[in-house]
Amino acid sequence: MGAGLDLDQQEDDVILERTLRTGIDILDTATGGLARGELAILGGRPSTGKTTLALTIAAHVAGSRGAGVAWFSLELPSSHVAVRLMALDSAIPVGNLLAGRLDAGAAARLEAATAEIGRWPGFFIDDTAERSGESIASAVHALAARTDLALVVIDYLQLVRSQAAHETRSDELVDVCAQLRTLARAGDLAVLVTSQLSRTLEERADRRPRLTDLGRGAVAENADVVLLLDGSEEGSPRLHVAKHPRIAPVEVGRVGW
Repeated sequence: MGAGLDLDQQEDDVILERTLRTGIDILDTATGGLARGELAILGGRPSTGKTTLALTIAAHVAGSRGAGVAWFSLELPSSHVAVRLMALDSAIPVGNLLAGRLDAGAAARLEAATAEIGRWPGFFIDDTAERSGESIASAVHALAARTDLALVVIDYLQLVRSQAAHETRSDELVDVCAQLRTLARAGDLAVLVTSQLSRTLEERADRRPRLTDLGRGAVAENADVVLLLDGSEEGSPRLHVAKHPRIAPVEVGRVGW
């Protein structure tokens, strides 16, 4: 029995060592963070904060852990991502930052945030609009060859294509997810992908998100972890761990920035 407990403890220690804390306390408490070698999908309807949450996680990994992050933005140009990153790190609303409405305190925070981000070992933003799963993997392999890459973020799934032919778009997305899971495994990377949820959830009486809202096919099956943002109530969205290899599904609480 003692030997079995020692093996269990060793396995837990290995998992913790390979896990990237997200900086979201309620998520880290529930899951430990994002594990290398695993594909995590972060789903939500528009305007529920998927990109902001993913950017918060990426900034924490780059800033607190000092690890390399590759951010693939298929919707926003890199300049917009950079502005949102600075807004998060300086606690300045994006609108104020873009308009230049900064008092002395905000200007000082922005200067400090800019200096801090400049000290990060690597936060790479790729805003190529047309990306396939294969081209993302190729770009990641090139980055990993010259930096200590730990986290790959792709924003967002529905804009990624596959170079292979498929009968339906659902089949193509399943293939993309399988490619990204392989990328996580082969590269020993944590891969986080934001995803839109089906609009049909807004037509239900119970509008809390479910795994099936990721769409038809095996998208959820190809993910190791599925996080869902629930914006059905007033206030900050609720974050659900809908799928995880080491814990049961659970609502971890509200998230806000």
